[in-house]
Amino acid sequence: MRHYILGVIVLSLFIGLVMGEGRRPFAPEDLYRVKDVADPQISPDGKWIAYTVDEWDLAKNSSNSDIWLVPVGGGDMRQLTASPKGDHSPRFSPDGQTIAFISGRNGASNIYLISLSGGEARQLTHSETSLHTPIWSRDGRWILCGSRVLPKDKKNIENWTKGELPKCEARSTDRLLFRQWDRWLGDERNHLFLADAKDGSLRDITPEDADVPPVSLSGDHDFDLAPEGDEVCFARNDDAMLAISTNHDLFLRRIDASGETKLTANPALDRNPHYSPDGRYIAYAAMKQPGYEADREVLMLFDRQKKTHRPLSGSLDRSVAQILWSPDSEYIYFNCRDQGHSTIFRADMNGNVKKISDDGYNLDLAITPDGKQ
Repeated sequence: MRHYILGVIVLSLFIGLVMGEGRRPFAPEDLYRVKDVADPQISPDGKWIAYTVDEWDLAKNSSNSDIWLVPVGGGDMRQLTASPKGDHSPRFSPDGQTIAFISGRNGASNIYLISLSGGEARQLTHSETSLHTPIWSRDGRWILCGSRVLPKDKKNIENWTKGELPKCEARSTDRLLFRQWDRWLGDERNHLFLADAKDGSLRDITPEDADVPPVSLSGDHDFDLAPEGDEVCFARNDDAMLAISTNHDLFLRRIDASGETKLTANPALDRNPHYSPDGRYIAYAAMKQPGYEADREVLMLFDRQKKTHRPLSGSLDRSVAQILWSPDSEYIYFNCRDQGHSTIFRADMNGNVKKISDDGYNLDLAITPDGKQ
């Protein structure tokens, strides 16, 4: 009984101290006060990290993101953009003097450029449809990006009953995959564009009536630009019944539209292509079982010289998520969901996998140019 009374006294004192300090339980509304830091990008000289900070306004039911800078070694943070509209996806130019980013400050999301030293951002592209996922070419001439557009040779026939029933707002479609989660797909398609880094002109390099990359089972990096700057690797699904298919394949296309090559013949999913810095390989993720969306994703390696494919993480009973090359093209870093964590692994070109870190939930991996951090 003595121990019980002592415990009650200690607990009462603790509650009194907490209440005296004005503390309270964490409420759902408090989540909106927590700012989210994401998408770290390291400058080519290894001195700076550009990243986004997202914040939410519960009263206005809105959110905003801005781009910040911080030295790699730590120090004072500096806010680079302050638009009331979202600024995100910062990407350093090859010379490290400019950051390209996506912003919807003037309507549709377009590519903007801002000097590393600050100042006003300059709108590079003037697309009527929103752009996303900018990737610089190594020579700084092009920026590869994606957008959802209506193919030029296709008229919008989504509401084909409108001629007979002008007041009818019902949607009509002639294919099964007409909706993805919370959005109607309509007749628009995902396409890839090359933006001229000087004048902002855009060129559609996948003008066909197909989604490049696919809408369903899309990854966070389903297209990439070769280091030579003359070729793009992307995912596309050519099956007739897309709604039940997982058969994404990887394709190579010259940016001058001179030819296309199908890179994979796997009947299941292939996605997330990444060229190695030296241009020798393409790393990607692949599933084995067709039609099974939750199948394990294995890290695969395509040798561009030998034209061979081989698995690198076949012995690891985990699905590969983000893929990241080391600067010397000797290793591939990736993360996996692993017993409540997001663990970082490293694979060499012989398929030897090593666990790097399993402390916490590691996302948005980036690596310094010297490969040491």
